[in-house]
Amino acid sequence: MMEAVNAPSPPDAMTRFLVTWSALGTILAVLVPLATPVLLGGSMLMPLLLADRPELGQRFWKIGPTTALMLVICLYLAVNASWSPASRNAAMAVAMVVLATLAAHVATVAFPLMRAEQVDALRRGLVIGLLVGLAILAFEYVTRMSGQRALKSLLDTLGVRGVRIETGNWLHPRNQGMTRNLGFVVPIVWIGLAACLRINRADSRSAGALIFALAAVSVLVSPSATAKIGLTAGAIGALGALWFPQLTLAGLTAAWVFLCAAVVPVAHLLYRLRLYDAAWIHETGRHRIAIWGATSDWYWSAPIFGAGLASAREQPALDAAHADALKNLSATAKLNWHAHNGYLQVWYEAGAVGGLLFMLLGLALLHAVRKSDDVVKPLLIGAFASFTFFIATGFSLWAAWYIGALGLVIVSAQLTGAELPGGAAKPR
Repeated sequence: MMEAVNAPSPPDAMTRFLVTWSALGTILAVLVPLATPVLLGGSMLMPLLLADRPELGQRFWKIGPTTALMLVICLYLAVNASWSPASRNAAMAVAMVVLATLAAHVATVAFPLMRAEQVDALRRGLVIGLLVGLAILAFEYVTRMSGQRALKSLLDTLGVRGVRIETGNWLHPRNQGMTRNLGFVVPIVWIGLAACLRINRADSRSAGALIFALAAVSVLVSPSATAKIGLTAGAIGALGALWFPQLTLAGLTAAWVFLCAAVVPVAHLLYRLRLYDAAWIHETGRHRIAIWGATSDWYWSAPIFGAGLASAREQPALDAAHADALKNLSATAKLNWHAHNGYLQVWYEAGAVGGLLFMLLGLALLHAVRKSDDVVKPLLIGAFASFTFFIATGFSLWAAWYIGALGLVIVSAQLTGAELPGGAAKPR
């Protein structure tokens, strides 16, 4: 009889709904990265609906330093986009940065004003969503996209049009449809582990171990060297922070400043050393060196304020001045679209002003990580380290899906409670 009295009450309808809501959103973000802009907008709905209304109205207009910096960045990028030759892509990038800024601000303000059990339900949904999404993704990578190929075959047989499924050629690592998912997975895995630490359940640590194992399988089996670099950097950062948190943070800060400040001369040096012809470097790496060299030269066309967001798309695919760098590469190798290096892309398209603002934003986020509690600090350091090194060889920084993915990572980080200033949901 005593066991019946002390048994935990079953979750109510609202709790079940919040778990399901969070889980479904996470699954979609893992498996359908092109949906992240919509998911980022949806991430604001529950916090705005469930936060204490009078308190939310008072706190919403109190802008913190990081949000203020983001607003300055939004304003600058909007001005910069006005002279971009790729105006449509530039406008989309600005809109996504504004949306990410708003979502991060809502998360910062509203999560502390929700009931503790509601925040806990969203955290559990995040963990469940990662378990399910990563299990499916790992299966797809291990079986070389067998599920997607079967679905594509079925849709073709049924004559369904308008649904794009990228199965591609597994041996062709440039196929974005096979690696785009990892742009979200590599940083979010650390936030998922942090959420596991916040959940008061006996099996939460086992769930965290399974989340990391599934993510590691996906990354290691995938053809993406960029994802492998990002996950390895995150692991080094997280493990280093367990024993030497201050030293690890100092090293990560130095790496961030160096990558932000020195990327143009370093890219130029690698190009001048003709490493794009080095046989010991994989072709994808040599192709990137060729792109970096061309972009570092293009930078000087507008060094202060930049050439305009997404302007690399309008550059010649086979720029005659840099054609020599492509002669020993694949016939499909091109120089334009983007720099395959987030830091270099910012300097070229947003100029030195944009490069400085980007560096300050990273330093502001690192300061927030430094102030977080010791329970999740190593994992937040891991997430930032993964992002820092992922973008050094990764996707276009201005892609709408990627900004949406990064916005979801920031919102999820807030959900762990690492930066909550107070309120019912303050972490245990």
